[in-house]
Amino acid sequence: MRRFRNEPDPLGSETYASQLIAELMNGDDPAQDEAALIRFIEYATERGGDPMLALIRVLADLAPMPAARIAAEYAANRLVRAGCSDPRWIDDLGHARVVKTRTFGDVYGDQTAVLCTFSGPVRTHALIGFVNLTHPGGFLTDIILTTAIDKAIVSFEKHAAESGGLSRLEEIPPEQASAILRAALAESYRAVDVADEVRQLRALLGARLTVLPSPRPVAVDDAPDRLVNALTENASSRHRDVLEAWRTFGNSYDAGRVDRLSPSKMLAFAEMWNGDGTDVAEVLRNLLQSHRDETPDGLPPAAEAELDETLAEAFPGAVHAAVDTSWLDDLTAS
Repeated sequence: MRRFRNEPDPLGSETYASQLIAELMNGDDPAQDEAALIRFIEYATERGGDPMLALIRVLADLAPMPAARIAAEYAANRLVRAGCSDPRWIDDLGHARVVKTRTFGDVYGDQTAVLCTFSGPVRTHALIGFVNLTHPGGFLTDIILTTAIDKAIVSFEKHAAESGGLSRLEEIPPEQASAILRAALAESYRAVDVADEVRQLRALLGARLTVLPSPRPVAVDDAPDRLVNALTENASSRHRDVLEAWRTFGNSYDAGRVDRLSPSKMLAFAEMWNGDGTDVAEVLRNLLQSHRDETPDGLPPAAEAELDETLAEAFPGAVHAAVDTSWLDDLTAS
């Protein structure tokens, strides 16, 4: 912190403090994590000195728990009264402003990267949160901090251009970015298996999200299985078994988005299905046609082709066999 406190921009200090918070929090017990942060703040206060004051100032802004932020604020005031000097960036701490928000994601809705660009007193920087959307609330798989923003955007643009329409880079309202990242960040604190890249920077991401506008209410699809319901009404008994299995799978694997189709979802379903592959292929082709009928311009041709190819890959040379749905018991129980 001695080096960081003399910089004109708090970003280096914020990054250091975010990584420190990750080391202090084991993630198993929120109460223990809070206690660990408060104990460290007390230790830093007893050590005293200008570098410790700088660190405590950042912890007062980044700590995920309100009690830890309050403790840090109190400790910082105590050190100032003892004669310690604030870092040169103190007036800029907590005052980053959002510049632009973008998403880069696949057209199926499996995953997205949310790129938020922020201003700073010296350096504009971006935080990129990679979110798996098949997890309820979204699941953060990685967080990247970069000041090479143009390079990152060019890379995303290149991948989108080379994907044949399977990926898109789009500018979105800050409220939408806030909704995606807040939900995914909250889920990361409830999850057990969180990537180190996420743990290291999620405190910084959380602080930055406070300067984004409040999320708009998200429009909820009140019938995420309407297409499957419609197909079930006139389905044969074998196809009805497949559709019910797909419904259960969608509720468990895909955060309730039963009607949604994607190559990865099809392949995951194929790994769990022990019944007739021909029936599954027919059902999913019918579901794909239902999507076409509902939104004729919904998916680019490359996506249509990829879905057809995935069906052929997932269920090659299928023959009729008895439908085995015993795996549904374990899936429902989990």
